[in-house]
Amino acid sequence: MLRLTVHNGLPAQASRFNRTDWLDIGYDELNTIADYKLVLFQTGIGACGPVILKGYPRWSASLWDLVARSICVALWPQPAGQPEVVMPVEHADAKRIAFADHTTAILEHLPARGSATRQLSTMHIAHSAKARGVYGASVDEDTYERRTVAPFLFAPAVLHPIELVLRTALFMLHGSIDTLPARPSLSVPPLDEEAGAKFVRLSRLAEPQRTGLVRWIRTQGWRPQVDPKYPAGRVPEAWYAQFMRTAI
Repeated sequence: MLRLTVHNGLPAQASRFNRTDWLDIGYDELNTIADYKLVLFQTGIGACGPVILKGYPRWSASLWDLVARSICVALWPQPAGQPEVVMPVEHADAKRIAFADHTTAILEHLPARGSATRQLSTMHIAHSAKARGVYGASVDEDTYERRTVAPFLFAPAVLHPIELVLRTALFMLHGSIDTLPARPSLSVPPLDEEAGAKFVRLSRLAEPQRTGLVRWIRTQGWRPQVDPKYPAGRVPEAWYAQFMRTAI
């Protein structure tokens, strides 16, 4: 299961004492195209859900794409079969804008068994010292280089920290706080065929698939085949297919 926690303050200050919201993202059906069961808790509001995010292609985009869609479904659930939506921002009068100086969001993986929690990403959102309602951010994510989010305007009369995280993720993903980017398509690499067997070259995989697959085959005790023609290595198609169906 993935858990997103939102905190008032800097990343180094994050604790259960300044946590404002959390979102649990668990599998309703684990497969290459997965359904997720979501539960959101907001301090002062309580829990919503559970609700379902259906038909999401795993290992095909930044985790923040999945998180953004999950927040949308939790905040603004739609009728069955309808895509997730972002509600428009109602910007407040300049003198009534609600804001937060520093907000931190932490994304973790919680295993089904054991206690080996793994931190996957941290988002630090900082309010401008010069203009109310203007934010910038930095995001560290496990399989990507650090990203800096350019200043953007989010100026509601009532600030919900989980929505600030959503708007920041949206702006990072495609430069708009008001819409979701296009849904990622399932990323399937071209295959090599040799003596009737099919293989996937690691160099042909985009992130986060490449790092995820390498880590997963190591946990299985397997090793990719290496050759001058494919120095990054390659793996049997069956390994890749099992990874896409089952790896968490």
